[in-house]
Amino acid sequence: MGACFAFTALYTTVVAFPILIDTEISAIKAIQISMLAVRINPIPLIFCGFLVSFGLLMGVLCVIIGLIIALPVFGHATWHLYRML
Repeated sequence: MGACFAFTALYTTVVAFPILIDTEISAIKAIQISMLAVRINPIPLIFCGFLVSFGLLMGVLCVIIGLIIALPVFGHATWHLYRML
C-alpha cells in the first residue's frame, strides 16, 4: 500500500513543483505535465524515486541532521531534473 502511495505521489508531483515556480501555470496543468513526463521517461524517473526514498530513509536514520542535508539536495536535484526534462 505504501509503494502505491509513493508511486502516485511521484507520478503526480515529480516536476509539478518546479514548473509551478518557473512558469505561470495552473496546478492541474502542472500535474498533467508531471504525469506525461513519467509516462515518457518511466525508468529514469522511477529510479529517481528510489534514490529519493533511500536518501530520506538514510536521513531519518541519521536523525534530523541527515534530513537537514538531504532535503536541500533533493530540492536542487529536482530543479535540475525539471530543467533536463
